[in-house]
Amino acid sequence: MKLRQTPKTHFSTCGFILITGILVFLIGICFNADATLWSIFILYYLLTTLPAVYLHILYYLKNKGEAIELKPDQIIVLRSSREQVYTGKDISKIIVCKSANMDNGIPMMAVEYYYYAEIVMNNGENVVITCLMSRKIDAILKGYLNVSFYRDKNVFSLFKWRKSISAVTL
Repeated sequence: MKLRQTPKTHFSTCGFILITGILVFLIGICFNADATLWSIFILYYLLTTLPAVYLHILYYLKNKGEAIELKPDQIIVLRSSREQVYTGKDISKIIVCKSANMDNGIPMMAVEYYYYAEIVMNNGENVVITCLMSRKIDAILKGYLNVSFYRDKNVFSLFKWRKSISAVTL
């Protein structure tokens, strides 16, 4: 299975942002909103979606130009014409950082749609697969290569990433 960023994964990830934008607009029209009510709607929309837009940009930059091929016995990471091959023996553990609300199917904020998997190697290197490469990272990697699999439940899938993985500079 080959993973890479596609327009489909981008739109399926940021769909909540688009839907809430349309809903805010429609509610404003239905209530015949004046300037004050429009300000409240727009403020609500910005407060709930700007963190998600920030994560979308970071995730895009993290996996930009990467392709990760998952084979039954190895992981091949292609970055700017450089290929790295990892086998099951090279991998220490797999950590999926994902909102707890994604498990029960009721994410409440746009930022909860963003998650990533961190594949930690024995030599200290990490491979990150964000939700912009695949919307089913956890299902794909669970039980993969008989490696330890951990689930880190959080709301804002950024903080651990920023500590453990070299940060992306904008």
